[in-house]
Amino acid sequence: QRGWLQDGSLRGARLDNGYLNGLDLQGADLSEADLRNATLLYTDLRDANLSRANLQGARLYLTKYNKATRWPEDVNPAERGALLLP
Repeated sequence: QRGWLQDGSLRGARLDNGYLNGLDLQGADLSEADLRNATLLYTDLRDANLSRANLQGARLYLTKYNKATRWPEDVNPAERGALLLP
């Protein structure tokens, strides 16, 4: 049903300057995606893979994530206002 989130369709996607507010991207493969200056307020990124994604200038306030969420090495989601959920 939501296979496109995990099947690699979003890997390397150009989502720069996008408004992704409130989306359910739980488990999505966003590795190497361009999310520069994107707005992800209230977005669910639990279990998502954002390794090597470009999050320069991305707004992550109240974005949900968990310990399984994979972030780029240079991103500290808590410092950007994201919420760590169990």
